[in-house]
Amino acid sequence: MNFLIHDRLLAFLAGVLVISTVAVWKTGTSHYNTILISPSRILMLVLLANLIVVLHLHLHLSFHLLS
Repeated sequence: MNFLIHDRLLAFLAGVLVISTVAVWKTGTSHYNTILISPSRILMLVLLANLIVVLHLHLHLSFHLLS
């Protein structure tokens, strides 16, 4: 049962990662002239933040599943 919850959580996080990445990319490219940071830098920051969240939760859940 724990593995089912774990898989659903990872699938949800993957969906959030894709949606937020696309949203930031679209916003960054459409408002390129009004922002100081380039869309590619914003995209990399969002991907990095999402990666940190996913890795943190994955390690946290793995620790709880093993104990």
